Amino acid sequence: MEQELTNTLYTTKQNKPRKKPGRPRKVIKPTSDVVISGVLDRPNDTNHRMELIHYEPRAFKQIVNMLKHYFVDAIFIHFDIDYVSIKSHDHTKTTSISITIDCNKISEYYCKEPFTISVRCEYLTKVLATITNSHDKIALSSNIDSYQSCFDISLIDDDASIHDKFTIDLCMAQPENISVVELNDYLIKFTMYSKALKKFINDTLFSKMLTIEKQDGNYLKFKTSYNHKVACTRTFCNDNSINLDTKLEKHEYLNVNLKIESIKPFSDAIITDVVNIYVNTRNVVFEKIIGDHIITQRIHTDVINYGQ
Repeated sequence: MEQELTNTLYTTKQNKPRKKPGRPRKVIKPTSDVVISGVLDRPNDTNHRMELIHYEPRAFKQIVNMLKHYFVDAIFIHFDIDYVSIKSHDHTKTTSISITIDCNKISEYYCKEPFTISVRCEYLTKVLATITNSHDKIALSSNIDSYQSCFDISLIDDDASIHDKFTIDLCMAQPENISVVELNDYLIKFTMYSKALKKFINDTLFSKMLTIEKQDGNYLKFKTSYNHKVACTRTFCNDNSINLDTKLEKHEYLNVNLKIESIKPFSDAIITDVVNIYVNTRNVVFEKIIGDHIITQRIHTDVINYGQ
């Protein structure tokens, strides 16, 4: 009998699936299960002037990582009654970055009165670099008595019951006049897959310039060159595949030149599936929309000439 019991235990042990090392993979909660309360009438903590809670911390991490690669110094964050806007520019001041959060579509948001803060990109980068797939939420808050000197970021892991809180000192940088381009001023608008744009930009790093060319009746073209010895032209042979919308008059010709380095950090951040591109003769806007227009991320880069 004892031998039979031993054999049974041995067989059961052999047949039992071996547990893999490490922490079990986190089950991502479906978006449909997330409670969206949007803008609140009162804060969870009466000491707070502002509270923001969002269920997708990685979106914030990727946005700040993009700002880091634009060598941004100060980031200006404006908290309004029902939205948050984040603005800055690259170190050359030829590319402006703007991010808008529709707070009606996030988990929770409260702002007693509108206010603006400035914070070093370096500090935000260090904090948000600690975000992992295990984090369920990110929470931002400012206290009534200290909103002009610091603010808090909390990273929450519900499964592990861990709550990390970081207090970040604000900087004294004054908000600058960061231009915002009216999208209705575009002459052409089209859409690309994010991965396709990233690959094209990375494949053409030997070139410093990207030319976007469109003539009424002809296909849209991207052109790059290296030392005027190697030329590359990409032709988009189906206007419908890129959702092309043009305001060019008959026989009108559009040819604009952009710095590749002004596009690369934006194209490297694969946050959404598609990129909307708006072109006029003065500047080009690259736009990504996260979720159901929850977060809108744009860069506005100046058009330049080869001689510049």
